Amino acid sequence: MRRIGALKVERFRTVDRSGETLQIRLRERVREELGGTYSIGIGASASDLPDHEYRITAWFSSDPERADELFEEVPIGVDWAREGAEQMYLNTAKEILRSNREEQFRGKTAG
Repeated sequence: MRRIGALKVERFRTVDRSGETLQIRLRERVREELGGTYSIGIGASASDLPDHEYRITAWFSSDPERADELFEEVPIGVDWAREGAEQMYLNTAKEILRSNREEQFRGKTAG
């Protein structure tokens, strides 16, 4: 039973890393390169029931006239992540998530 739990935790961590990696990439592309938005957010989640399902949600604000152009970058980014993101993006995502977990832990123990 513990093995199944460990695999489940690792799968959810992989989803978190994937979402964070995609957010970094899309922030670079949509915000920095295209100047299309101030911020872009990515939510990634997984579900076991009824089947193994994964969901990616993207949100950003932009000039309405550029919305379609900028939205086209999201599936391009998903394909990029699916094909294997560059290691530097994965390393950055892991570091951000590690730092967030440490901050959460410190917040819980400081109370």
